[in-house]
Parts: sequence; C-alpha cells; structure tokens
Amino acid sequence: MDIQNIGRELSQIDIAKIDVGKLSQSLKQRKDILLNIAIVVATFLLAGNIFENLKVQEAKLRSDISGFATKNDAIKNYEKSRKNLDDLLASFPSGFSDAGQMMDKINEFAILHSIQISSFTPKDGQQTDFYDTVGIQLSASAASYENIAFFIRDIENSPYGLRIEHWATELDSRYTTNTGDSEPGSVKISITIESVKLRK
Repeated sequence: MDIQNIGRELSQIDIAKIDVGKLSQSLKQRKDILLNIAIVVATFLLAGNIFENLKVQEAKLRSDISGFATKNDAIKNYEKSRKNLDDLLASFPSGFSDAGQMMDKINEFAILHSIQISSFTPKDGQQTDFYDTVGIQLSASAASYENIAFFIRDIENSPYGLRIEHWATELDSRYTTNTGDSEPGSVKISITIESVKLRK
C-alpha cells in the first residue's frame, strides 16, 4: 500500500458526509479494527511521551556536561595555583623553630668574623596562622667596624630567614696595658635578630 495514495484518498473524503452511526456500527462489528486504532493511538501517545522524556534527559545531560567542564576547569586552576603556591613557599628561606638552633648558627657567623659574643638572650617569639618567629638579643664586641659589617651581612644574606631587627654599636676608648702601651679599644655591638619561619 502506497502512503501517498492513502493520503490522497483521505484528503478526498468529505468529513461532513460521513455517517457517524454507520461508522460506529461498522467499528462495533469489526472489533479488531477498533483494537488496531486504539493500539496506533496509544503508540503515538507513548512515542510522544518517550520523545519528550528523552528531550528532558538530553537537556539535563547537556547541563551536567557543562557543569562538569566548569568543575574540571576549576580543578585545573586550583592545581595550577597550588603548584605556584608550593613553588613560592619552597623559595622562601627556612627559618629556625627554636632559639637554640638560631644561637648556634649566629655563633658560627661570629667565629668566622672574630666577633666575641658576651651574652645571648632568647626573645619572645610570635606565632600566627601564616608564620612563626624566633628571636635573640646578643651583646658582642669586635676589633673593627669591618668585622661587624661582615657579620651583619652574613646574617642578613643567610638562607635561614634571619633579619636584623635592631642594632647599635659603641666604640670603647683606648686603654693602657700593664706595660704602659696604648691599645685601641674594641667596637661593642648590641643586636636583636629574628628568624621568620613560614607555616607550610
């Protein structure tokens, strides 16, 4: 059966001339036709319902895919930022966690530049969410300002997160030895040093 022919035949039927009573009686006698019509109508309704559900599911899947793509981009940005932060934190100097370690390192610098340390005093540290500090105050003396300058340079340039918070120097006057010779005095220094250690 050709569908185009059926379509032409159906278009030639005048709906106003159809005898509904005869049609109804004919359908009652041929229950198989009525059943077929009901099945076709139910099939069209079911197919339309399935199609609508599939369209809704497709829209939801597209929305989910878009959401996942956004989350994926956010995760990549987070990972990149985390790596940059880790690299930045790794580039910072490592600080000291207690004053004892710090005193040992300062003593090494002092020996290297002929600085005579007379006293070490631990200074109260500070603890924050991002970093901790440890500090010491020391009194020392040296034969020259040059020795003190090199001592301070080594402290400031060390890879231990050290910084000079405060320092002051004073030149001792000449003094006379037991033999009567005049000797130059020493340079005295008081210095406060702090170590900053980042929390990683």
